[in-house]
Amino acid sequence: MKKLSALFLVICCVVLSAAPRMQKKLQLPEILYAVPGIECNLYFENIFLTINPGNFAFEVKCTKGRCDEKRWRFTPKADETGSYDLKVRVYDDDGVVAEGGTKLVVTPVDAGKGKKITMLLIGSSNIARQHAFPLHLHSLFQLPGNPAVTMIGENGPKTPDKLKAVRHEGYGGWSYQTFTTSGRKRIKGRGSNYRENPFWNFKSSSLDFPGYFKKNSSGIAPDFVIISLGGNDTFAADDATIDKFLTDISKRIHLFLNALRKAAPNARIGLNLMEYCSKSQDAFGKSYGTLQSRWQTRKNLFRYRQMVTDLVKSRNDKNLFTIPIYTAIDNENNVIRQKEFANARNKTRVLRDANGLHPLPAGYQQTADCAYGWLKYLLHQSK
Repeated sequence: MKKLSALFLVICCVVLSAAPRMQKKLQLPEILYAVPGIECNLYFENIFLTINPGNFAFEVKCTKGRCDEKRWRFTPKADETGSYDLKVRVYDDDGVVAEGGTKLVVTPVDAGKGKKITMLLIGSSNIARQHAFPLHLHSLFQLPGNPAVTMIGENGPKTPDKLKAVRHEGYGGWSYQTFTTSGRKRIKGRGSNYRENPFWNFKSSSLDFPGYFKKNSSGIAPDFVIISLGGNDTFAADDATIDKFLTDISKRIHLFLNALRKAAPNARIGLNLMEYCSKSQDAFGKSYGTLQSRWQTRKNLFRYRQMVTDLVKSRNDKNLFTIPIYTAIDNENNVIRQKEFANARNKTRVLRDANGLHPLPAGYQQTADCAYGWLKYLLHQSK
């Protein structure tokens, strides 16, 4: 009996030592959405939580695409529609430390052709900044094989006239807290951040989506809603407070979704899983001094994505989804940079990352590519 017990312990130890040692740090979506002609990306740093991804090797096994040092990428052709298994393994010097899989789904380029759809985008600066996300998403729907899209919203580019069809409800600095309260009062000269919540009824002191739709879309609820929040909600958290932050955010998400779903029972709703952190701490120093670090922000967003994914599953709503935009963005090259002196005693000008949480328009376009893949997928499913 003692010999059998010892043998059992040895077997258990071998199994445990062979198991991936950092499995919880790997965060893969259930589906990667792709469309012919549009590049689909899986950036390794964004799916694996570690201070220095350069200490690890990433391996992708899939019949489609190309595995580079820092990403897997794939631009499908028209005849490559369908579903494909994609496996990821992460190695250090001692072997596999994490592994997982997802589905790559390539949707036909003409999904939704001939239809008419309405869309509402809700978010913070990731929607509002230069209107880059809504602008690019709108431009993608102008490509052949698409439905006619009408965007709903009180914000958007002011000129030229041809861009006035690009509408949204994105406001820099906003969060679920802002969108589940009265918002911010307008202050002359302070910009669009300081305004009232467009979904708020001041008489009843509650969310009023029917009133919003009556005002902005003839009382008709949109076919699709994309909600892009999270960065501002978790920004101030640290390891000691993140659980409290997530509990409060979860309650606000439920409150917001309950009100929205009641007014739009058939809308397909997608929650963007956020990720943008400049590759360099220099950018966070420039943007925030010592208020927040790049590493803490990455940890916060990692936990936020886990929470949102679990929340969506718990609601058992067949028309509620997550959109894995965190996989799609290049935090190293699509960054805002500026030249400054190397230091006070050295007047050599060096180029440094200069914005911690806001990329170049190309970064927003990458995330819009991902959201476009999700929209085309649902259009194809409902044909």
